[in-house]
Amino acid sequence: MIKHIWSVLCQRSVVDSQSNNVSLIDVFEQLQVGISPFDSSDTSVSEGISIPVQYELVNFWSKTNEVVEEKGSIRIVLLDPKGKEIKRMDKDLIIPQTNRRMREINKIQGISLKGNGIYNFVVSIKQEDSDLYITVAEIPLEVKIGEDTKQG
Repeated sequence: MIKHIWSVLCQRSVVDSQSNNVSLIDVFEQLQVGISPFDSSDTSVSEGISIPVQYELVNFWSKTNEVVEEKGSIRIVLLDPKGKEIKRMDKDLIIPQTNRRMREINKIQGISLKGNGIYNFVVSIKQEDSDLYITVAEIPLEVKIGEDTKQG
């Protein structure tokens, strides 16, 4: 069985070629966008405004049985502050027999914003012997939009 250990949202990650350790660069919990605030009567807001930001969602997994290969499917869903799905990514995860754990780095381009609030990245896994995705992490990202955004 594959077990989720942690998930982190960051601007980028660097894996050291000698030690295989990862450095997470610019971990973030908040995104500040310095544009004019959304006008609720603007129809473009309902469809979202795309912000060209590059970021990564890094997940760390382990397996409970060290002597076999473990397989599963990962699903990452980005939800807007109202809980509506903005983006979905599905991928297979295979931890080889020779590994006890695995790091998974998801490089993501852009984010579609529909206003201020908490956006959630929901990480789920479906084990090889199951048809059901189980949520293992929710990573919140606070978005502040406006010309005079302040640290908070």
